[in-house]
Amino acid sequence: MSFFTRARRLIASAIAFLLVVPFLAMGSANAVETVEDATVSAAAGSFFDVRSDNQFFDEISWLAAERISTGYSDGSFRPLEPVNRDAMAAFMYRLADSPAYTPPAKSPFRDVTTTTQFYKEISWLASMKISTGYSDGTFRPLEPVNRDAMAAFMYRLAKSPSYTAPATARFTDVGKGVQFYKEISWLASKKISEGWPDRTYRPLLPVNRDAMAAFMYRYAGSPAVAAPPPAPVSAVTAYAGTPTTVTLRWTNPTSSAYTGVLVRRAAGTIAPASPTDGTAVSDVPVPKTTATNTGLQPLTTYSYSFFAHDKDGRFSSPAKATVTTPGEATAGGPSLNDQRATLRTRITAAKNLYVDSRPFISTLARADGLIVKDAVANGTVSLDKAGALVTAATTQTAMTAAAKAVDSESLRAATVKTSATQMKALIDLRVVQQNVAKTALSDLNAARISASAYQATKVRAEAFTTVLAADRVAQRNAIGKVVSAAKLQAPAWRDELEGRTGTIPASSGWVGFLGGCALPVAESKFAPKLPTNGPGIITTNKMIADANSRAATNPAIEKVHGQMIRGAANQAADVLTIDQLRGSFSTRVSRLGYGWLQAGDTKSRDAMRSDTRRILESGPETMSTLTASHLLLAAGTANDWAPVAGMEETVLVRWLGPQTCLHADRENFVDAATNIAAIHNAATFVASAVYLEKSPVQAAALAKESLVSIQPALAMVTADGGSQEGPGYWTYESRAFATLYSTLPNVYASNPIAIPSLAKTADYAMNSTGPDGLPTPFADSEPNPLSPLMPAWISYTTKDAGVAAWVWKENQAKPDSQLMWWWAQPGQLPAKKSSVYPFTGFAALHLPSGSTAGTATLKGGENTTAHSHLDLGTVSFFRKGVQWSIDPGTELNNPTGYYSAATRWNFWKPGTSAHSTLLMGQSNQPIGAKGATKLLSSSSASVDMAQALPGTSSATRTVTHTPTSMVINDVAKASSGKAMTWQWVTDAAVTIDASLNRATLNKNGQQITINFGGVPSGSKLGAVAAPGKGPSGQALTIIKMTMTNVSNLNLTATAK
Repeated sequence: MSFFTRARRLIASAIAFLLVVPFLAMGSANAVETVEDATVSAAAGSFFDVRSDNQFFDEISWLAAERISTGYSDGSFRPLEPVNRDAMAAFMYRLADSPAYTPPAKSPFRDVTTTTQFYKEISWLASMKISTGYSDGTFRPLEPVNRDAMAAFMYRLAKSPSYTAPATARFTDVGKGVQFYKEISWLASKKISEGWPDRTYRPLLPVNRDAMAAFMYRYAGSPAVAAPPPAPVSAVTAYAGTPTTVTLRWTNPTSSAYTGVLVRRAAGTIAPASPTDGTAVSDVPVPKTTATNTGLQPLTTYSYSFFAHDKDGRFSSPAKATVTTPGEATAGGPSLNDQRATLRTRITAAKNLYVDSRPFISTLARADGLIVKDAVANGTVSLDKAGALVTAATTQTAMTAAAKAVDSESLRAATVKTSATQMKALIDLRVVQQNVAKTALSDLNAARISASAYQATKVRAEAFTTVLAADRVAQRNAIGKVVSAAKLQAPAWRDELEGRTGTIPASSGWVGFLGGCALPVAESKFAPKLPTNGPGIITTNKMIADANSRAATNPAIEKVHGQMIRGAANQAADVLTIDQLRGSFSTRVSRLGYGWLQAGDTKSRDAMRSDTRRILESGPETMSTLTASHLLLAAGTANDWAPVAGMEETVLVRWLGPQTCLHADRENFVDAATNIAAIHNAATFVASAVYLEKSPVQAAALAKESLVSIQPALAMVTADGGSQEGPGYWTYESRAFATLYSTLPNVYASNPIAIPSLAKTADYAMNSTGPDGLPTPFADSEPNPLSPLMPAWISYTTKDAGVAAWVWKENQAKPDSQLMWWWAQPGQLPAKKSSVYPFTGFAALHLPSGSTAGTATLKGGENTTAHSHLDLGTVSFFRKGVQWSIDPGTELNNPTGYYSAATRWNFWKPGTSAHSTLLMGQSNQPIGAKGATKLLSSSSASVDMAQALPGTSSATRTVTHTPTSMVINDVAKASSGKAMTWQWVTDAAVTIDASLNRATLNKNGQQITINFGGVPSGSKLGAVAAPGKGPSGQALTIIKMTMTNVSNLNLTATAK
């Protein structure tokens, strides 16, 4: 067997594997390409995203002509998607002819388990020393393979042939000291890769699917490639309208290689197999999608084949349809039954179009996927209604009306399929634009292109994003309607985009973003304008001067001030790795910024500038958009305080680009009532003011999107000052909210959109916590102190002396630059007051300070909110310096499926059995349950438990907190006896006296008892070990009162 014959066989095997590797898309969906080893007949012309002028058209055509891959189920090849490291491992294994190999019982890599996809192949790769992974013991299977690593893999797979690398580097960016210099040089010597025209190799770029096809094709000796046929037509229907006439309809392929559709006919149920079989009906030129076959025989079955073809006479595989003409109608037309049969065939064909549309739901952006999902569901119902009309028709008038309904529903179904396909194509074109942007930025930074050339590319790419946006709206507007799908405009401008030549006309009403997505044009009033003579993010020159003045005259303030100046100097001297810097960047900016702005410490300024440049240049590509938003918010703040020159384009392409697409995609990361949306939008608003200052139209568009999208998150935290997500997330989003609110008056003369007040957050921070200053945790929260940032802004803007006193106390305990700038004259620290937060669903009942100081809380609200636990009715009790009931908090380390609606409640901690509440038997509360929380007096609160306890006609839990005790009173009624369980979760030592219905709790030298009254007959009091641990890792015990037959409950539990 010759070398190239062997190579082609091995490579074919490898690529066949490679093209079934799942690639992670935005969100949780995986896209998997289907490969049929023996019957593949695809070609590049079949891929709507591989045009004949594609750079690697021949190579991808070879891939298809060699019967290696059919591409993805949506007809795409996705040439610009990267190849991941796990895929490369399996590729190498199969390239080596899948040798006999038993993987070890213990993985060689700490991030690859024995159940990881391609574990065997990855282990084999390590055993052959083709790759030994990273120095930290990881393999990083889902990271893309870079071009330098690909060269090394191929060289080692070739058994590291004898080769002397040249003394003079072939590529300008691959010097002799570069890792894999020898392997890259070998690859070039074999003409497998000769780099870019500018003599670069770009070793750290990921290997894309088109490039991999080219590498393999050249390795195989660049064999001759036959031009591929076009893709087949789809959605074919044949309708026998009369005994002698059949109307044919289809959807043309989206590839550019076809010029027409040849329709041929055969009598019977077997359609013509080739373009020369049967009888020619018509050769229909593009773009037509219908044909009429006349002169037929009544009551005869005909089968049709549809062959798409190109100008050179290459034909696609046939699409087929079979139909039977009706008999002669007595009144000059087909019989009702014949018409009924034909219409039912068309209904089936339309339903199949909906079936074909379903896979797109998970591959499109969330909002688009939901549009398709709803259209499929509603369209299927409409088809069933049309089918009912067909069945019920007993007159020709009724049948004609039914036929019109079927016509409408068939068109609706075809549009759903076509528009869904086209929206997926728009996603792929977005990737093309993003790659053009990143390449242009890289070329600009490396001085490979001029600033004017970059600007020309920028103008084209931004215009291209507006065309994509207009195309997307057109598809959205057509889906679900009885209209034809709109034709895409963007593909026609791809040559100009990728060729970096010509002009692309922008679509009106949109603002383009290089490397991102277009946003709607906004009114000029939304363009934020920073002060020209000083900072405007968070602070101002006046705030800075006032802080220095206070420090000079107030010893207590001077003490904190001096501490922060010294802290900034210490921070400036730290030398951090990029990972360390990412983890501490937000707090470093705050501290270094204080040192620079307040004391003029140039070392703090320079360190902050260096940090910011390192963060921005390292990019957000390897992190979540939430982490990126945290860093972008801090970077924008730092850039305002100590400008870093020349970073605008890097921020635009690499940081803001992905964020604009979140807005364009309507992702709930940016528009939901969550802390995540708060952080995303605060970051993009600050970035619009700082980095888009020279582009006011873009700044206005992004600022408006940010201010509109953040409204649900603002509504949640301003409704009563708390957050349904729990106190931990309230603190998590505080810096984002505080930054936004403190910046708005510095960039707008008046807000361009209504912004609700944060005033109630001060009450929540001061009065929702216990005597120890810590919040009662609920939802996914840990018992950490609440942030004083939002209350600080409130005290600064309202001059509330009581709030200012609380903020000053917090600032002395943990100094913060924002608390120093937003200082207000403190008064007397107010005593805690009992409060209810009805939107949050939480009540706190406080006793005065002193020997009896204590807090009892009661949880209501909604189980449907983000991060919720099924915990309606949960009680906490802080007395004698001890928290006697424990919320177990969140599961640590984000276990698999914890944030998935389908699996979340399989974990113990978010379930009802982990909380101090009342259960129906041992079952979770319904996920949709709600319970209104009311403050009955300064010592009493209640929550409606009826929805939490299915089967009850009414149920209420009331908590009364007095200096001598806390009483829980559960009143519930049911039409028949129900099993119920009363629970108290604690980390105290528990002693049960079942005969007296008493539980005794001991902790830290303190003791309380819980005495039960109104206990139903047959009930049993006990204590069991909890299956989990508390937030601090301590063991938990659950006190249980098990009641077996309750129809009229009036149970009291008195803790004292």
